[in-house]
Amino acid sequence: SFNDHIAWLFSSRTSVSIVAPFWSDVDVIANSISNIFYHVYNDSLSSVARKASSEITAYTGVFFKPSWVLVATWDRVPEYMTNFPLNTFQVVLTTDGISSYALFNYPRNGLKWDDSNAVVGYVTRDGSAIYNHPLSQTSSVVLLATDATFSNVGIAGRFLACLTSSNADSSQNCNLTLTKPGVPDTPPPPTAKTMSPYDVDVAWTAPAM
Repeated sequence: SFNDHIAWLFSSRTSVSIVAPFWSDVDVIANSISNIFYHVYNDSLSSVARKASSEITAYTGVFFKPSWVLVATWDRVPEYMTNFPLNTFQVVLTTDGISSYALFNYPRNGLKWDDSNAVVGYVTRDGSAIYNHPLSQTSSVVLLATDATFSNVGIAGRFLACLTSSNADSSQNCNLTLTKPGVPDTPPPPTAKTMSPYDVDVAWTAPAM
C-alpha cells in the first residue's frame, strides 16, 4: 500500500508509480476480519493466467497471454479510525513482458463507504501518464461496484486500465508501462486465504454482469 493516508488526484510526477483501485485512508488493523491478500503467479498456464488472458483478450480485441499476474485484495476494510462499514476491492496486475494491464474489481455492493476523497486511477513516476476515474473524490465512487455506466468494459464492478501504449484502450490514456518484475512465485501469508475472483477455491466470484 502507498504510505500516504491523504489521497490526491493524480496530476504530476510522484516518487513512485501508483496504480490505485481505491486509494483512501483504509484501516487493516481496526478489526479482526480486515485483511490484505496477495498472490503472484508466474505460470502462464495457471487458471489465473488463463482467466486474465481470456478476459483481457475479450475486452481489448487483441490476444493477450500473460507471463506474470499479481492479484491483491483489500478484504472488508473500514475507513481509518472506524470499524464499519467495510469495503472490499481488488487489483489484478498482469503483463506478457510487452503489454501490461490492471483490472480493478469490486464485488457487487462491495464499496460501502467513501470519504469523498478516494482516488481511482494511476500515475507514472515521471508524470508521463496520468488517469483519474471521473468518480474519484466524489461520494459517488461507491457506484463502481454497482453501476456498469462507470465501467469501461460494460460490467458493473470491473474497470480495465491499459498500462501500455501498444494495445491502447481508446476510453482512457494508456501510456503507463510496467516492466515484468523478476520475482518468484509468492504464496499468500500462511494464515491468509487468497480472496480473488481469479482463484477457484473461494466463495467470492467475479462481479455480476
